[in-house]
Amino acid sequence: MSKAELRKILIEKINSTEDQSLLEEASRLLKIQLQEIESNYILTKEMESAIDEAENQFSKGEYKSHNDANQEIDEWLEK
Repeated sequence: MSKAELRKILIEKINSTEDQSLLEEASRLLKIQLQEIESNYILTKEMESAIDEAENQFSKGEYKSHNDANQEIDEWLEK
C-alpha cells in the first residue's frame, strides 16, 4: 500500500469515527511524531502563533471536513 493510499484510508477512518478514545490515541501518536519532526526545525514566533491558533480552532470544532474543503476548492477553480 502506498503512502498516499494509507493516508487516504486513515483520513477517512478519522473522519468517520465517533470513538473518542481512538481519536485521542491517534492524536497522541501524531503529536509524538510531530514533536520529533519539530525538534529538527526552528519555528518563528509567527509560525508558533499560527500553530497555536490552528490548534485552538480545531479544539473548538472550527474546521472543515475534507469533502467540504474539496468542494470549496472546486467552486473557487470554476470562477
